[in-house]
Amino acid sequence: MSEQEKSTEAALRVCWVLNKHQKPFSDSEIVKECMLEVATALFQENKKIVTFIQDIPLSARSNTRRTELLAAENKKSLFELLHKSPCYCIALDESCKTRGEDLFKSFDNFMKKSDLSYDKIVSISTDGAPAMMGKEKGLLKRIRDNNSGILTYQCIIHQTSLCSKLSATLKDVMDGLIKLINFIRSRSSLQHRQFKEFLCQCDSAYSDLLQHNHVRWLSKGRVVERFWNIKEEVKTFLKNVDTEEAKKHSEFLENNRNIVAMAFLNDILKYLNTPNVELQGEGKLICDLLQSVSAFRRKLNIFEQDIEQKKFIHFPTIFECKNYSKIVNIETFLSFLSDLMKEFDARFKDFSEIGKLSQFLKTPYDVLPDGEWTDVAEKLFNLSKSKLQMEIIDLQEDVSLKQYRSASTEEFWAKDATDKYSNCKQLAINLATMFGSTYTVRPISFETTILKLVLVSR
Repeated sequence: MSEQEKSTEAALRVCWVLNKHQKPFSDSEIVKECMLEVATALFQENKKIVTFIQDIPLSARSNTRRTELLAAENKKSLFELLHKSPCYCIALDESCKTRGEDLFKSFDNFMKKSDLSYDKIVSISTDGAPAMMGKEKGLLKRIRDNNSGILTYQCIIHQTSLCSKLSATLKDVMDGLIKLINFIRSRSSLQHRQFKEFLCQCDSAYSDLLQHNHVRWLSKGRVVERFWNIKEEVKTFLKNVDTEEAKKHSEFLENNRNIVAMAFLNDILKYLNTPNVELQGEGKLICDLLQSVSAFRRKLNIFEQDIEQKKFIHFPTIFECKNYSKIVNIETFLSFLSDLMKEFDARFKDFSEIGKLSQFLKTPYDVLPDGEWTDVAEKLFNLSKSKLQMEIIDLQEDVSLKQYRSASTEEFWAKDATDKYSNCKQLAINLATMFGSTYTVRPISFETTILKLVLVSR
């Protein structure tokens, strides 16, 4: 490789990193300046290295051209994989302001132009927007007209968030808390600054309250937790603010029923945040997501028993309020948990069948050949039940495969399991390809800015 080719490769690598972190092309000059400073400090005796760095073409205009080259190459590689792949799944998001017919027109044009087959689509995960879900003109309905066997479902993370609706009583307390926080933080910059200085003088564990935003459910849990840890400081500060609004907020905090409700919110929101965090992140199989949801649903039964018996071993914040035991309205908490369980049951009813295939995908050596999973596989993916039963027996008895039992799920089915078990392998590939959520979707414009999708062949 010539010096010029090495220089071009280095420029492409810098361009790739800038794009990966969504940084402006003009930052490349700063990157180059940093490299020169580092090289000068580390390689003072080798001026050739500094010269090489100086010769790397990193102007914003050059980076624009290189980005176009990288994008074209990535697109080419993606389509080569898609054409070779036996199946693929789609995740669609951010469609709230778009009509279903517009989405489908762009989607259909893209499929035809790219020579991609509807028959290869296994499933589609969406954000649940009306443009997606409409029964007559929704995108999913129109796609299913081209392939009726496609599985469609709403993003598991979205479903989990939608389950967590507060009851009227708890919502009033949460709204009161948010108004209090907004009063301290947003009423005036002077008051906010005085509050932070007060916390500093008190040697408080935190330097400020958190503000709630409506983008993520996760935000509520952090807001309540932060407030609870410095609630005594907040009470003292409000008493020193001589305004009618401050007095109202102070009275709100003096109401012990509100304090107990906040204690419950602090505990239950932490539990709700746990599956929310677990469900996010790349590399999550749909079975992993359903496993987290299933575990949380079972925990809700334990929480209900704990509150009924008033032991509060799973609600340490409520346990702190034992002095208020006479005013603890457990009916409000039990009602919330009951509604939560009903919401989870209703929203995840459609995932029950996919959940029955989880054990096959993760631990194929433990499934029963005549188990219910073969019926589900036949129903959802049109695979032969008889062949699945015969193949899984052969696979479980295959001594040569047992050395790979510790391999990852993807590696086992993609590399270790041979084509001898073609039906089992096809079932595993279908499941591993399915998107459990739209979390990893990034806006990608194809023919118009209307269509935002990710096509992935894993």
